[in-house]
Amino acid sequence: MGEKRSHGPFGKIKFFYPNGQWWHVPGTGQSRDRPGHWPGCSRTRWDAPGRERGYHNATPRFHPRRFPVNATDQQSQQSVRPTIVLVHGAFADASSWNGVIERLQQQGYTVIATANPLRGLAADSAYTASLLNQIDGPVLLVGHSYAGAVITTAATSAPNVVGLVYIAAFATEEGENLNDVESGSKDSILGAALVQTAFSEASGPPAWKKLPSWTVVATGDKAAGADVIRSQAQRAGAHITEVEGSHVIMISQPQAVTDVIVTAAKAVADSRR
Repeated sequence: MGEKRSHGPFGKIKFFYPNGQWWHVPGTGQSRDRPGHWPGCSRTRWDAPGRERGYHNATPRFHPRRFPVNATDQQSQQSVRPTIVLVHGAFADASSWNGVIERLQQQGYTVIATANPLRGLAADSAYTASLLNQIDGPVLLVGHSYAGAVITTAATSAPNVVGLVYIAAFATEEGENLNDVESGSKDSILGAALVQTAFSEASGPPAWKKLPSWTVVATGDKAAGADVIRSQAQRAGAHITEVEGSHVIMISQPQAVTDVIVTAAKAVADSRR
């Protein structure tokens, strides 16, 4: 095998000519009688003995090292970013998260706003857990209002959940039911309206005892009651953010709610590096 050195736009270039056939880098300005295939080029001209002269597609066997990219670091950073699952409360649906979803997606997060079936705390928690177990990778689980009790129980059956965010939501203890919890609130005005709902079911073991949690307390919350939400968040050891607004704070203050969720997402991602 012969060898000759020349110069091109990539610096010093080696040209090899096995059996009289040149290997070259297209675009170097070099002219050869027998240009041959150079691995990494998409099209090359060649006229090896016994073959028809012409241009042929060539499949690259490696990527040219002209633009080195630290792909490993990029993949690592992306792999720890959690999927954010949003669970709506009672008397609502997933559209209540629209403002938050838009803002999270603008920041590159994968977001799932699940439909809460509202068939009872045990059934709703089981349904949510089944969804969570179908998601690959870490999950940051977010609940509003009644869904706080749902995510508190569901996360115990989903090992990929890495954090909990309560948006004006109940962080219940095992054995508690929301009717009893609400009866002691000075802020809530729902009272007897909850008697015929799933609020009478006792909550299961709470995931917040093992997972980091964040809570948004809506200071004007007259539904769940700002006093109840604040008290339960303190018991859970949650990072608490108080935002001025009503019970549906994710509608009236979507940016503030998004900021808390992103803070939680970054915190759980950093903890998994």
